[in-house]
Amino acid sequence: TVQLGSVRQAVTSKDAPQKEKAPAQERTPSERKQTQYYFDVVNALDPHVPEMSQVESRAYRETRAVAVQLGLRLPLDLLRNQKSALSAGFVKNFSSVDSFFTDAFTTYFERNPNEIWAARNYFQYLIDLELLQHERGLVLVTTAFEAAERGSQWSAYREQILVEANKETSDSAQRLEQAVDVAE
Repeated sequence: TVQLGSVRQAVTSKDAPQKEKAPAQERTPSERKQTQYYFDVVNALDPHVPEMSQVESRAYRETRAVAVQLGLRLPLDLLRNQKSALSAGFVKNFSSVDSFFTDAFTTYFERNPNEIWAARNYFQYLIDLELLQHERGLVLVTTAFEAAERGSQWSAYREQILVEANKETSDSAQRLEQAVDVAE
């Protein structure tokens, strides 16, 4: 956990970028009391907030770390639902190192973004066995993660369209009922 003192030190450090100071606003005693109350609550809860390592799985932490390093945005539910092993479909479609460097590989991770953690581990295994060069492994991990990001965005977009379509269908049914009621 981050200690409040270290945050204050970082913020007030002479090396930190300085903003122009806004004119000081006078706070009422009530506002000061309310602010102090919130600081007291945060300070009281600090020891009770578990560290991420206690809350989230190893798959979540490692997948998130790679995504952050690559500058990718993966949905929280995707990070939390990573599979520990590659599916039979992956094994069936990609039986050689050369088969990884195809459009089918990218498409696979667009459609199966929840297997990127397992794929990263598999590529590391192949690198450790010297069956895959490190640089090529990095390319494959990057490709899989980028494809997973695109796939998760498509899934979210598709879900939004389905929700809107269901809403329109529901609205149409309600309008039909209203028209029938008016006609009677």
